Amino acid sequence: MVKKILYRLKRNLLLMQKHSKVFFSRAELAKEYNFQKAKDYWHNVPQAQGATPWDTKKLKNISDDDLIEQFNKEQIKSRKKDERKLGFSLALKSINELKDPLIIDYGSGIGFYGFEILDKFQSAKVTFIDINKANLLIIDRIAKIKGYSKRVKTIQVEDERAEKLNLSEQYDFIISMGVLHHTPHAKKIVSNLTLFLKKDGIFQVMLYNKHFKKRLSIYKGYKISNSEFGELTDPKINNLKNPYSEDYDDKKTLRLFGDRYRMISKDYPTTDYNTYRFLKTK
Repeated sequence: MVKKILYRLKRNLLLMQKHSKVFFSRAELAKEYNFQKAKDYWHNVPQAQGATPWDTKKLKNISDDDLIEQFNKEQIKSRKKDERKLGFSLALKSINELKDPLIIDYGSGIGFYGFEILDKFQSAKVTFIDINKANLLIIDRIAKIKGYSKRVKTIQVEDERAEKLNLSEQYDFIISMGVLHHTPHAKKIVSNLTLFLKKDGIFQVMLYNKHFKKRLSIYKGYKISNSEFGELTDPKINNLKNPYSEDYDDKKTLRLFGDRYRMISKDYPTTDYNTYRFLKTK
């Protein structure tokens, strides 16, 4: 009994020492963000389950039947994953009373959120925006297979601050799930997208939270930088690494959106993600 108590005390002291080391340490400077490396990496789209992402460059070589079968199976899995299930639910709630909603899916990957909306709202139109061309080509194929081509647009981001978006419409809803935490220019991107959101439109985001980064820092034994956080949040694929991830809390997210928005909901679906919705007021 005494040995067990001493063992627990020793273990707790070691954990406290490790936590203190992380808390009082200073993170190394993040490596300079490289937009081209980000574009190269993000044809690897995270799946709902497992560590192996979808490689959209390889998906282009499979048949339409195989593509839509894999996509539909992934959608089913996504609806069971806590953060995605919440994201789908909030998105549908945000546009439920709109007659012909216009939506932007920013950082779309291969369009799981946008296609969920298109499936549920027959009058909805979605503009998918992503930094990787291969992802958008897959979206175009899926849209054609589903018969949604007239309701879908795809646009590639040409610069790291999304300043050159060729958009001519005003949108009712913008969704960006698990995306803006992968760039140091999130505030500028939000500002640029805001130009295309109607007054009283809703902007929904999902972001890594501070607990996630702290947990990985404790695992490493020191306070990690944002570039190292990126390398830890997503797997290395063929020598390609995710160059950046950043953590957010409520206050930081409020600063991200600024005084043109009012936060209308905040949810914490898992220990690693926070989900927010903002109403554009100005």
